[in-house]
Amino acid sequence: MTRGCRRPLAALLLVACVAGPARAGDAEDIVAMLAGEYDNARHRAAEAGGPAASVPGKQLIKAPPRYLIVRPVDLPNIFGVTVYLEWRDTAKTGPVTTERIWAFADTKDGLEMRFYTLLPSGREKLWGLAQGVEGAAARAATLTMDDVFGYHERCVFKFARTAEGFAGKLPSGACVMLQRSKNAYMTVEALVEVTPNRLREYTEFDYSRPGMTDEYEDRVYDRVR
Repeated sequence: MTRGCRRPLAALLLVACVAGPARAGDAEDIVAMLAGEYDNARHRAAEAGGPAASVPGKQLIKAPPRYLIVRPVDLPNIFGVTVYLEWRDTAKTGPVTTERIWAFADTKDGLEMRFYTLLPSGREKLWGLAQGVEGAAARAATLTMDDVFGYHERCVFKFARTAEGFAGKLPSGACVMLQRSKNAYMTVEALVEVTPNRLREYTEFDYSRPGMTDEYEDRVYDRVR
């Protein structure tokens, strides 16, 4: 958690410790700060000893070993300043487990971030981008909204500057998604913290179906390059 903003996770309620309002150029600044490669080895070792704080009534989803590559990418057909995120199992050469596009924009309401899941055509167009394969950036530039799955306007992150970087959160109680693996709708509360050397994603999942156990996860990635 950001230094000077130490609160138990359950008490955090996904509210960032704000050091200053958003300003013009924040979208470019956060993308530049995010760019790089990360792993979660240190966080997994700490989590093995038990979470820093539990969330009453929710079960922790423990973090699997992941290597994360974040690449700025010019996507003319996707609004905002965009980055491609590629998670791999265990190491940089491991199989790809997850791919996302994060699109940041400076708006009249401050810095916002929309996120997108790649459809099969999108994965094909972004193949090789994380590894710097020749021609990958040009192919990625052909990506359109038909190649991604977007989320409701209620699932837009609102960001602010912090003492060390940026923090963004979803509007409380507003973002509802279908969890396909569980065939149940869930309300998602989420916080993203970005600093020069770390990315943190904290998420709570409240399921609509009676009898289901609500869950939370806390993913922390340390920069390796």
